[in-house]
Amino acid sequence: MHPRWAGGCPGAKIKVYEEALFLLERISQTDKLIDALIYELYGLTEEEIRIVEGVQSNRRTDLEAR
Repeated sequence: MHPRWAGGCPGAKIKVYEEALFLLERISQTDKLIDALIYELYGLTEEEIRIVEGVQSNRRTDLEAR
């Protein structure tokens, strides 16, 4: 059990949940920034970016289905 939950305080659970959501959002934003930098680095066109992002979406869907 997570140390913050040891006391069974619902407020602590909510705080941990909110922190997790915040971190997931930050990770998502960072992923998008990295993608944009890579696209710029390789000089991808809008069409190429759509192709790459389409492939990524399909892979994520496949992984989520597992």
